[in-house]
Amino acid sequence: MKKFLLLLSLLPAVPGFAADAGWDNRDCRFGTAQSSGTFTWPSGERYVGQCQAGKFEGQGTVYFSSGDRYSGQWRNDQQNGQGEYFFANGDQYQGAWRDGKQNGQGTLVQANGDRYVGNWSNNRKNGQGTLYFANGERYAGQWSNDQIAGRGTYTWADGDTYVGQWRGGKQNGQGVLTRSNGERYEGTFRDNARQGQGTLNWARRRLLFGG
Repeated sequence: MKKFLLLLSLLPAVPGFAADAGWDNRDCRFGTAQSSGTFTWPSGERYVGQCQAGKFEGQGTVYFSSGDRYSGQWRNDQQNGQGEYFFANGDQYQGAWRDGKQNGQGTLVQANGDRYVGNWSNNRKNGQGTLYFANGERYAGQWSNDQIAGRGTYTWADGDTYVGQWRGGKQNGQGVLTRSNGERYEGTFRDNARQGQGTLNWARRRLLFGG
C-alpha cells in the first residue's frame, strides 16, 4: 500500500497587492470601471488580465518567478472562483478557489500520473475525494487535512479491497478486507494490521478469533 504524503506543493503567495504602482494601464490604476492591463512586480513576476480600481478583478494570469502559473478568476486581489494552477514540476490543479486558496471541488493531476478528484479546504484535501494512483490502485472516501481519515474504500491493482474506517492514512477501526483469492476478513484493524475480534472467511471455511 502506498504511503500518503502531502501531494500538493506549497502554493506561493501572490507577491503583494496590486496597490498603486506597477500597472502599465492608467485605467487599471485609477479607473473605477473594469479594464485590462499588466501589473509587474520588481521581482519580475507579473499579472496579466482584468483589473478595477487598482485591484485584480475578473479573469487574469499570474506568472511566478518559480515557473508556476495561475490562470483564472480573481476578486479583490485574490483567486476567487474557478481557476487552474500549473506547477513548474508538471503538476496541475483545476477547480474552485476562495480567498486565494483551493476551496471546493477540484482536481489535482500530478506529473507522476496520480490524480485526486474531490473536495478541498484551505489548500488541503478535506471531505469526500478519490485518489487514482498511476499503478492502478485507488482510494475513494473521506479525507482530513491531506490524510485519509474517516470511512473509505481502498482498491489494489490485484483486486484486493478494504472497506472501512481510516485514521492518519492507515486502516484503523472496523473494516472488511477482501482478497482476490476469496479470503475475507471482517473485524478491527490497527495501523493496517488485524487487531482484536474478527471473522475470517476463506473458501468454505469460517474462523472466529480474537485478541
